[in-house]
Amino acid sequence: MATGLGTAFSAPAVAATTTTFTTPGTYTVSVEAGSTVTFEAYGAQGGDCGSPAGDGTTTGGTGGRGGKTTATLTVDSPTLMQVRVGGAGTCATAGLNGGGAGSAKYSYSASGGGGGASDIRVGSFNLDDRILVAGGGGGSGASGQYVTGGIGGSGGNAVIESDGHRNTIAGSGGGGYGGKGGVNGGSGGARGTTRSANGHAGADASEDEGGNGGHAGTTDYVWGGAGGGGGGGYQGGGGGGGAGVSGNGRGTHYGDAGGGGGGGSSYASTTDASFEDGVQTGNGMVVMTVN
Repeated sequence: MATGLGTAFSAPAVAATTTTFTTPGTYTVSVEAGSTVTFEAYGAQGGDCGSPAGDGTTTGGTGGRGGKTTATLTVDSPTLMQVRVGGAGTCATAGLNGGGAGSAKYSYSASGGGGGASDIRVGSFNLDDRILVAGGGGGSGASGQYVTGGIGGSGGNAVIESDGHRNTIAGSGGGGYGGKGGVNGGSGGARGTTRSANGHAGADASEDEGGNGGHAGTTDYVWGGAGGGGGGGYQGGGGGGGAGVSGNGRGTHYGDAGGGGGGGSSYASTTDASFEDGVQTGNGMVVMTVN
């Protein structure tokens, strides 16, 4: 059985053996020739920051839930596989394995970090060696003054995109000035442009990592909400845009809500895989059954 980070163990081909990996980290698994292996991988949830809006009632948005990918593979020769379990995003902090960071530039307008992806790798265990990925959810946008923050996008949204990867499943975009879901890399959410103080745009995603959330705009006494970090995935989700501070031209100002981060995409190298979006709360998980 699995005993810890980076620990190798042998999964016999005789009689079904099920191992569940729930602790974020990296595990090495030895699979015997002639085995049939079924994986159920779950990406991690984006962070819920819950920054108060200043009115005593409004809080940050909700982090997007991680996606699920299920696939069965046949192993013809003895094979080492690497299992990576994504970590949930927290307040401003990115989740392990690809989550993008939220923003904590202003403590009263902090946003959630993106959730990390869970994946399976063979060969050299590099990004190109991933055979299955479950995308992580985007982090929540922070609230502005009197306005609830944007909701993070779900990881692994079940919408097939035409990008050359037949089984790449796009993550969904976040709410508000939200980052886009990732397939070829999600774009960051636009900044909030306002009369008094502009926010900052969310960062674009890289190949597997979610983009960081944009900082909020602020005045001396009113603030907007920061954008949430994008979720990790086969392609990461874009960071949510930070919101600005608006005014009505008569001395009244209010902060807009930050955008949620986009969800990371899911992937499988086999054509009979199945995908579900927005199912996992908390840390990611991988269930491995060997026959």
